[in-house]
Amino acid sequence: MRSIDLRGLTIGEFGRRAGLTVKALRLYEMSGLLPPAEVDAATGYRRYALSQLERARRISLLRRLDMPLAVVAEVLDDGGEGATLLDHWWAGQEQAIQTRRNSVSWLRTQLLADGAAEPAYEVHRRHVPGVKVASVHCEADQQSLLDTIQRARWDVRQVLESAAAATTAEHWVVYHGFVTPETVAPIEVCVPFTGAVEPDRNVAIRREPAHEQLYATLFGAMASTLGKSEELALIDEVAALVIAADEGDDAAERALAARYAADARLHPGRMVTSRSPRGVVLEVDLTRNSLPVAVREL
Repeated sequence: MRSIDLRGLTIGEFGRRAGLTVKALRLYEMSGLLPPAEVDAATGYRRYALSQLERARRISLLRRLDMPLAVVAEVLDDGGEGATLLDHWWAGQEQAIQTRRNSVSWLRTQLLADGAAEPAYEVHRRHVPGVKVASVHCEADQQSLLDTIQRARWDVRQVLESAAAATTAEHWVVYHGFVTPETVAPIEVCVPFTGAVEPDRNVAIRREPAHEQLYATLFGAMASTLGKSEELALIDEVAALVIAADEGDDAAERALAARYAADARLHPGRMVTSRSPRGVVLEVDLTRNSLPVAVREL
């Protein structure tokens, strides 16, 4: 059996046991992340204690995950909070990976469509009368856009409902910058209303002046499998259920879940979770074409 120097391990031996190069160990020493247990004042030789191996191996693993040195130090030196810090950092990495995956998917679709005829959309003109709107300013990137819009819309509607203002299901989003997978931009979520309402928290009240508007009706991904008339009928049916469910109709909410479960054109092959502003969570397993597997109050 090989004997171990009781004074500790040389930098080379320690590096082999920990899976780290001498260069990496020098870097971690300079950063204060893993200083040697002993440095000979005369020769400059460094020795490490066996008890430092576990820390070194954890550093090696975290660095293989591309974790910055500053974050590694926080994770390893924050007592019982290290696991929580690791979870938060990894959640950010997963979000970044998903953003990159979405960008690749979008680019791949564009490359496959090279040479294909661009869809033609008919542009119309209409007069939009002036109206009072309640709005919330917030920021979002492409990944968080839909959730941000939904949360802002619920915040606005809660303020309007508490003031007994009259509203419809209509709302719109004003983009004050370019929302992309890599950049955050400011947006404004607006809900028109009638009645007397005062500004509340982050909800502003303003008047949208009358104006002329150019618009086009866009057909989404379903157009490849549906004719336009069939697609419009499907959109109208689902939209009516969404509006009714959003206004508190439990029957419409369950009918919407049933429609999602039965029609693979809407959301094929996965679990859909609906969180309504009234605090009801509705989960539908689309892989089984089944009705809600769980309904619970938040």
